[in-house]
Formats: sequence, C-alpha cells, structure tokens
Amino acid sequence: MPQPGKYLKGQLLLDSGQLRGSFFQRSVVIICQHDAEGAFGLVLNRATGNPAGDMIVADLPDTLKASPLFLGGPVQPTALSFLHTDAFIPDANVIPNLNLGHSLDSLMEIGQSF
Repeated sequence: MPQPGKYLKGQLLLDSGQLRGSFFQRSVVIICQHDAEGAFGLVLNRATGNPAGDMIVADLPDTLKASPLFLGGPVQPTALSFLHTDAFIPDANVIPNLNLGHSLDSLMEIGQSF
C-alpha cells in the first residue's frame, strides 16, 4: 500500500519534450484523481481550436458557447470532463477551489450562474 503523500492529486505533470511521438509530448497534465484504485488527469494545453458551442450537442448557455474546447487526453475522447473554479466551492475535488465535473447538467448549471 502506498504511503500517504505519494499520491499526485492536484499536481501538474509537464513533459519537456522527452516523450517524442507520444500524445503527451509537450503536454501539461493536471492530476485530478489519484489513489490506490488508479489515476485520472486532464491535458490542459491541447486546444481544439473550436468553441464548445460548435462541438457539444446541447443548448448551452451563451456564456459557454464561445468558451474554448480542449482535448483532455487520448482516453475516452468523446467523454465530457471539465474543470471549473469558484471561490465558494468548499469541497472542491481537485485542489482548493478547483473542481472536476463530468455531467452535462452540471456544466449547464455552471454556465447559467454567470
């Protein structure tokens, strides 16, 4: 069993170019979950060049339609994952004030609160 403090949740992983030919070459990944069961991270620096409104088939609030869309990683490329911040998230699940979400309903709620 890993010792406490060995988990990477909330940390950034940076490739300096060593992973040539890999999806992760020159990537910045935030580790969102990491425990004895496994790990989950999102790539932060792979913009698709498309706004969310062009790619997500839903009636998004206008505040979200123009938001840039990023490719979070090579695993489950059609899954929705997003990071959001708010000074009033007492139980943020990545780091203080940074939360990971996967639900379109949650994303819509966040977009309507702006």
